[in-house]
Amino acid sequence: VARRLVGYFQGRTEPGPAADQALLRDALPEREREAYDVTPIVELLCDVDSVTFLREAFAPELVTALGRIDGRPVGLIANQTTAMAGSVTAAGSDKAARFIQLCDAFGLPVIALVDTPGILAGPDAERTAILRHASRLLV
Repeated sequence: VARRLVGYFQGRTEPGPAADQALLRDALPEREREAYDVTPIVELLCDVDSVTFLREAFAPELVTALGRIDGRPVGLIANQTTAMAGSVTAAGSDKAARFIQLCDAFGLPVIALVDTPGILAGPDAERTAILRHASRLLV
C-alpha cells in the first residue's frame, strides 16, 4: 500500500488501460433525488486499477481518492450521496481541505465531482462550527 501511495507523488507513468467511458452514460440514476454510489464513477474516470480511496471510514459523505488518468496522477474528491445525501459537513470539509492541501503540495490536479444539497444545517451542525470548516474549501 505504501509503495502504491508514494507512486502517485513520483509523477507520470505509462498510460494504463482506460475503462469503457460509455458506461458513464448510465452511471447516474434518472431520478435526481435518488442516491447512488459515486465510487464506481471515480473508478471509471481513471485508468483501470489505478484508484486508491483514502480515509473511507472518516466522513463517508465525501470520497477522496488518488488515481491516474492517462498515466498522470490526480486527486479526486466527490460527494457520496449514499451518506447523508452528500451534504457538506464539518468533518467532510476538513477531509476535503486536507486532501486538497496534500494534492497542492505535490502539484497534483484535483478533479471535483459535486452533487450536494449544500451545507448541512441545524443545531448539531452549528455546534460543530460548520461554516468555519466549510469556509476552508473556499480559500
